[in-house]
Amino acid sequence: MKAYPLKKIDPIPVLLVLAALFLSLDQIEKSGYLNAYYTAATVSMTQSLHNFFYNSFDPGGFISIDKPPVAFWLQAISVKLLGLHAWSLALPSALAFAGSVALLYAAVRLSLGLPAARLAALILTLTPIAAAVSRTNNVDSVLLFFLMLAVYVLIRAVRSGRVGQLCLAFAWVGIGFNVKMLEAYLVLPTFVLYVLAASCTSWKRRLVHLGAASAVLIAVSLSWAVAVDSTPADNRPYVGSSLHNSVLELALGYNGIGRLTGNLGGSLSAPLQAAQEAARPHDFLALAPSLPLPERLQAAGAGPASRTQTAAFASPSTAGSMSSAGEDGPPGPLRLLDVKLAGQISWLLPFALFGAVLLWVRRPRQRAEVLLWTGWLLPMMAVFSLAGYFHRYYLIMLAPAIAALAGAAIAELCRSRKPAWLLGGCAIAFGTAAYIAADDGFARGGWTLAAAGMLAAILALAFPNIRIVARGAFALGLSALLAAPGFWSLTPSLYGGSARQPYASPHLAQGDNWSHDGRPLDPALVDYLLRHRGAARYAAAMPSSNSGADALIIQTGEPVLAWGGFKGVDPAIGLNGFRRLIAAGQLRYVLLGGTPHLADPIARWVEQSGTVVPETVWNPGKMPDPVTRPVSDRASVSVLGVIGRAADAFGLHPGYTLYEMRKEDASLEHS
Repeated sequence: MKAYPLKKIDPIPVLLVLAALFLSLDQIEKSGYLNAYYTAATVSMTQSLHNFFYNSFDPGGFISIDKPPVAFWLQAISVKLLGLHAWSLALPSALAFAGSVALLYAAVRLSLGLPAARLAALILTLTPIAAAVSRTNNVDSVLLFFLMLAVYVLIRAVRSGRVGQLCLAFAWVGIGFNVKMLEAYLVLPTFVLYVLAASCTSWKRRLVHLGAASAVLIAVSLSWAVAVDSTPADNRPYVGSSLHNSVLELALGYNGIGRLTGNLGGSLSAPLQAAQEAARPHDFLALAPSLPLPERLQAAGAGPASRTQTAAFASPSTAGSMSSAGEDGPPGPLRLLDVKLAGQISWLLPFALFGAVLLWVRRPRQRAEVLLWTGWLLPMMAVFSLAGYFHRYYLIMLAPAIAALAGAAIAELCRSRKPAWLLGGCAIAFGTAAYIAADDGFARGGWTLAAAGMLAAILALAFPNIRIVARGAFALGLSALLAAPGFWSLTPSLYGGSARQPYASPHLAQGDNWSHDGRPLDPALVDYLLRHRGAARYAAAMPSSNSGADALIIQTGEPVLAWGGFKGVDPAIGLNGFRRLIAAGQLRYVLLGGTPHLADPIARWVEQSGTVVPETVWNPGKMPDPVTRPVSDRASVSVLGVIGRAADAFGLHPGYTLYEMRKEDASLEHS
């Protein structure tokens, strides 16, 4: 029997995969429960297949989260198998980042060669925002992994001419849609161009293959959305961050056009947002199977009064456009060089564009592959330069194309050593590094690295035939080029960071950045809720997930009603439905934080009609307030409540006010 030698494994990508895992998981146990909004959903999804499939935010299955489910399915499986820990929550993102490094290596090796593949994988590993977001339970690293699977299969499909492989590549993009919706489609233009430009088949077959792949893309993309939207509303959670209880609306609105325009009110446009008055509130009491269907429909509060009150709550004045000059910087052609963004992704961005020109000129046989990676980069640059609203960690989507073009350009410069190209490329690369470092407050370090890099280029040109000098110059230049982004990539593991809005920067060292999200509620308060709720389905109700509902779910694993969803503006239930929920005995307690609730009719009604439970009742060890508050005097409670909320808003005494809601007060029989 003939023996075949084992294929030698390249150690470089193996080491880089391990480095990516280290950057993602080092000291992750200090990060608490990461993004508490998504962690609460993961806790809920581990409790039942119903919650798992429908991506439910709360264990009661009242409302879903604002993203599709694939990444959270992976998190729920991880938590179910390994327990609830920061590392088990972050493990899918960490593995996805490491897998993306390996897949980029494989894809670039197929398209641009081994040296380019090694360098591209190294650059991706040391991309600051990629390391930062992979330490969280946000979905972006998982999205990147599926798109890297897609591009790797695409390259193989174009080379083989097999329609099955092409359909598989587009199917991976469809799965990416079920990770983060329309953002996955940003790669489609370059996929189509690459098939048309590089396929080995006839033009007719190319078009037929693209048609078949597009059909697979649509089928995979819409499979979950159609399944959810086809399910009667009283048999599933309300679709969070939508106005009309629709996943398709969520994809096109809040997670689509809303990101481009900055209008995150949950609608496709202002006219549609105004039209929400016609939307039927969510029949949450369908989750209480003991009630007959007519009573469940009645309990949902479907009616003109309920819709009007909900519409007032979610008006454009409270849920409209977000600022375009927050963490994402002002829109414009130079936005990616803004100090808020440049240190996350742009260290090699101008050099990658230079590399696209260099490779187009110097490698005419590989122009289709250059087109593939350039076509990935340019549309995403345009989208993120002009989008009305996004978070910095979305920029991980630029990283593979930057890494591929920059890595191939470095390999080409080392091979050819043409003085004009080499000096021009080094000037762009090290000039960008010096500019970003200086703009971020590290001018001396940036210029030192730039000087070292230019010295390396001069040595390589002056002594081209002395191998030890050439290798030393390459090592010096590469070290200088990647020193700054490499250190930025380490900062989240060194100093911590926000799990909701992760970023990388040495400035993280200036504060305590560990475990700031999802801090638990007062144990005495939680114990009181659980001991006194009686037969109520929900431990408590709160205006939104961000008002503490996520922390309470993580803390107890019990159903918590976040009636306004993520932002507090979702029309998931009207006031009448909320009151009938109390009348049915499904809810007894409401927790309101210190922020004024002037635009929320449910919160206003709770303040007017509920009975305040003093802290001395639910926390007997608490000393009485010096000012007595007669619970029966609701006017006094209201005035003092406004004063208390104002004090809370300034951080003077943060906390919650606990309201007990009585069935007789909630009855609508004579309203």
